[in-house]
Amino acid sequence: MEVQNTKKPPVELLDHFFTDVQVKADPATAKGLGKGKKFGYNYKRDLECSNIPQTDLKYQVQLTIETSELSDCLKGYDVRLVVFGVVQVDKKVDEKRRDGLAAVLGATLLYSAAREFLYAITLRGPFPPIYLPTTSFIPNISEEKPAEGGEGVVEDKPTPKSSAKPKVKKKPLKKG
Repeated sequence: MEVQNTKKPPVELLDHFFTDVQVKADPATAKGLGKGKKFGYNYKRDLECSNIPQTDLKYQVQLTIETSELSDCLKGYDVRLVVFGVVQVDKKVDEKRRDGLAAVLGATLLYSAAREFLYAITLRGPFPPIYLPTTSFIPNISEEKPAEGGEGVVEDKPTPKSSAKPKVKKKPLKKG
């Protein structure tokens, strides 16, 4: 089957790799099994994005994802993932929009890779696997806490202005 009428995306992922992978099964969780509690996590995301020097279109993006305990839930794993990527913005994108698109779409692409990676690792563990919840890196999207059970709480807050760019740390990233 041939896919037709597709267009080049405004941001392309050129490369990515994990610089820090920590997934620790929490042995204390076994004490809480069978007491009617569900598994649940708070998810903290940290995004750093910067233009690669001497390039107009390439950006380095680093996404850190960490879990913490959600009240009234079991936490089977302590997780810290750091994924680094290089994205390229299409030259047709207006110069004023490049930083924002690189941050939002770069983070989205890396988050997707992290979701599959974490799921594969925890699938073979002693507790239910972690499938990261769908999230948005677009600023000003209301991020509400889910109903009871709490899987997928995102701790970062939307920025107050509707025209604001994604809140990112702008500093050069070190490889390795």
